[in-house]
Amino acid sequence: MSLRHQVFTLGLFLTSVLFVRAVPNSADADYAAFISLSQERPSETLQAEGAAKVVTWVDKNRHELAAAGLAFYNTYPADPRRWEVVLVLAKQPPLFVQSIGPDVETRGMAAVVVDEDAKQAWTKKIEQLTDSLIASPEVTVALREQAEWLRLFKDFLAAQEKGTKEGPGDFGPFLQRFMAHIEKYAALDVVVNRASSFLDQFDRCVPGAGEKAWRQLGSAGNAALRKKAADQLSFLAELSRPLDLTFTAVDGREVDLQRLRGKVVLIDFWATWCGPCVAELPDLKRVYAAYHEKGFEIIGVALQQTKLKPGDSPAEIATKLAKARKVLADFITTQAMPWPQYLSEKAGPNEISTRFNIQFIPAKFLLDQEGRVVSTNTTGEMLEQEVKRLLKL
Repeated sequence: MSLRHQVFTLGLFLTSVLFVRAVPNSADADYAAFISLSQERPSETLQAEGAAKVVTWVDKNRHELAAAGLAFYNTYPADPRRWEVVLVLAKQPPLFVQSIGPDVETRGMAAVVVDEDAKQAWTKKIEQLTDSLIASPEVTVALREQAEWLRLFKDFLAAQEKGTKEGPGDFGPFLQRFMAHIEKYAALDVVVNRASSFLDQFDRCVPGAGEKAWRQLGSAGNAALRKKAADQLSFLAELSRPLDLTFTAVDGREVDLQRLRGKVVLIDFWATWCGPCVAELPDLKRVYAAYHEKGFEIIGVALQQTKLKPGDSPAEIATKLAKARKVLADFITTQAMPWPQYLSEKAGPNEISTRFNIQFIPAKFLLDQEGRVVSTNTTGEMLEQEVKRLLKL
């Protein structure tokens, strides 16, 4: 072979190597596209157009995500990332929207009519894939824990919703499943967050059960969980004493719980972006109008998205706060909410909701005339009944 031919052959080889390296792996590209799709959120412009637009956008995005996820799972049967894809699909199912009612702004998803047959078919498919994930020997302990937890919590929320419609059910088995899950995955620090989110919800279904569970977790195998249990029990002890809280509301009013002793007070943790919170407003306004003159007060703690960051300049802080205040003030005016509202003006978590260990919204603390918490789960007709009882009406 001539030198010229050898050089030509070597050139072809190097060119082919460079070409192969320049072309991205198809699985990598498809996975990246899937993750990008899962992280998309409706723009602020779209959100400003109303809840109906947002629901439509989310449903379309979730259908695209489902198609991309199933395609990845079927196209790359040996790629371990397919299990991560399954978990994302389980967390972000399509909404299967058929129609959206005109009252979606106030009722949230309750105003959306869904295709139940399509929803059930999808649920069955995801359950099968989740079973395969849990059974797969190649799945990491952390990923398996996520899948098992997601199933447990979804089952619990479904039972909770059923109980709301049909009356109280038996939640004991869920507490047993929770404790077994915590024991099984005690080596993972994620169990601390699992305990907080579950027991907060569980206590709403079975008042007082959360405290008993935290006492059990005081001897858990996870050190971080033991500390969380001690902190939680300390917090519950604080709730047994009259609460103190002072702040300046967004409209300039000074709020001081000590000055409200002798009145029944509801502390409402909510946000304008929270559909369930907005859906509860009609009941709140009705009870307030009926009993305010008789000694009932409401204090709002709005968990608005101010988007403040630790490194923001004074000008950026002022601009972001002004925008958040306007969104809140406009909403309060439109909805005719006469009670004072707190808005955090600091970067990071809302200090009041953090102090009171708020894990989900809406959340409501009902205080008696001495300032003691008598309920952390009082809504609708139950709220009116409790207010009347405390006011002795």
